Amino acid sequence: MPPPIPPTPLKSSPPKIKIIFILGPPGIGKGTQCTLLTQTPFPPTPSKTPSPTIHHLSIGEILRTELSNPHSKWAPIIRTNMASGRTGPPEMTVSMLKSVMDGKMKMKMESGEGGEGEGEIGEIVFLIDGFPRSTDRIALFESTISPPTLVISLTSPLHILQSRLLYRAKTSTRIDDGNTIMQKRFEQHVYATEPVIAHYRERGLLVEIDGSGSVEVVQEEMRRVVGRVLGL
Repeated sequence: MPPPIPPTPLKSSPPKIKIIFILGPPGIGKGTQCTLLTQTPFPPTPSKTPSPTIHHLSIGEILRTELSNPHSKWAPIIRTNMASGRTGPPEMTVSMLKSVMDGKMKMKMESGEGGEGEGEIGEIVFLIDGFPRSTDRIALFESTISPPTLVISLTSPLHILQSRLLYRAKTSTRIDDGNTIMQKRFEQHVYATEPVIAHYRERGLLVEIDGSGSVEVVQEEMRRVVGRVLGL
């Protein structure tokens, strides 16, 4: 029997992480705003050298990726829940998020990237959009992974969101972009996330941002809020 392959040595200790939840109804632009934040790095400061590495994790994209895996044990559950506008049981979504986050941290430790010397790496910031959508996910996520550093809630009048989603549905192949499912998603968002928003407001972690403006205007405010909490 050949000897076991030794694990890849880690070049640095586990990085510090910050978790930022991005909440908001369908069509608000959570994914767009998070993607823009990752594309333009924050400049380093004397207290933040190197600058943080920002990863965007979309619970919707994670579920859709898992759904396309023919060997996934979760695929039937995901398909059933998506057709009803739901994300699925908390244990499943938290497990998937943890797996992706662990993978990102392991890659950073193995590469040792981001610092002037071995062992010097910057913080990892996870922007998690579309999560948590209900209070039963909060305790499980925080006990399994970590409490969030910040929670951003993007808001907008309903008619603007409907317009955006109807436009997206013309070219979208997503099974959760149909008119009937769209309405269910609106209703479930309001019902499920109001207690989540109230919970984080009470803990002093919530910042509300008007998401009805242009992409550029909303992004400017997002960068201001995120930069402040990161000390940049």
